[in-house]
Amino acid sequence: MTTTLWSRGEAATDWGGLDPRSMRSAALLRLLRGFMTARCFVALVLIMLQAFSWSIGAATPPVLLILSTGYLAATLLGWRFARVMPPIRSFGSAWIGTIGIDLLAFALLQMLQVGNINYAPLFALPVLMAAVLGSVTVGLGTTAIATIFLLADATWHWANVGGDSTVRFVQAALTGTGLFVVALLAHELALRLAREETMALRNRSTARLHALVNDLVIETLSEGVLVIDNKGRVHATNPAAGEILGQELSRLPMPFALDTQPAWQALAALARQTFARGKGLSQEIPVAQPQGKAREVRVRTRLTPSIDQRIDGLCVMFLQDLRELEARIR
Repeated sequence: MTTTLWSRGEAATDWGGLDPRSMRSAALLRLLRGFMTARCFVALVLIMLQAFSWSIGAATPPVLLILSTGYLAATLLGWRFARVMPPIRSFGSAWIGTIGIDLLAFALLQMLQVGNINYAPLFALPVLMAAVLGSVTVGLGTTAIATIFLLADATWHWANVGGDSTVRFVQAALTGTGLFVVALLAHELALRLAREETMALRNRSTARLHALVNDLVIETLSEGVLVIDNKGRVHATNPAAGEILGQELSRLPMPFALDTQPAWQALAALARQTFARGKGLSQEIPVAQPQGKAREVRVRTRLTPSIDQRIDGLCVMFLQDLRELEARIR
């Protein structure tokens, strides 16, 4: 057809090159960029928290500010230079450069905390990142490491500070349990998201393939084809329609109004009648030509069903040159 939505090479590539693993990686890459941005935001919040505590006169150890600044530098470097290709399937360099740094930084902040500040909720970030971007083993392993860090902090506080540390042990156990639940749910949601995106891409590729086949079939028809909306605008044609109407349709910008040409007024009127009656019509119409006498054309119209209430159906108009038909009969 004159207006083709997709090229043959593109449709063939999308149909033949579908790889669920690559499509899942594409979905996870977008989530990875979101997590990397979130890490930088958390680092900035930590620095602002330390600066605010220092400004109000709180006894904030300088090591906390240094640690927060170092964590910000690590997140910025990771956001700019890290070459992580999800899904993360092992505790290798990709895990250490992102999730491992977060666990270490948050564990040190938790151990060096002063006052009533609790950094345990920050462990949700690396746990979520591991559960979404990694395998089940990586997600649960990261959660186990975070829980061990929390229990180690409670043990260190019990051994060095003394006093009643039962609250710290209970809090560490509850936080660890919550992190395990979050890791399992996040991993299942990530898998479901990947499956739905893979299915959507496959359906879109199938639709593109069908559109390509329809275009090839219509291009080879000896009958002229016009696709018209309920406002009388032509959205697609085929080469045979240009020959029958005697105009260079391929040069007209799509969509164009059918009634702009005086020779096509009868065709536009037939399209309006088709939409008004809600059924296909058939009529023989003389179509004026730029040179020579008018050409008798048998016109048949068909209405396509509307996909939903927001999108109206289209009128497909078939044009058949009666002179050519008579020549074939002779």
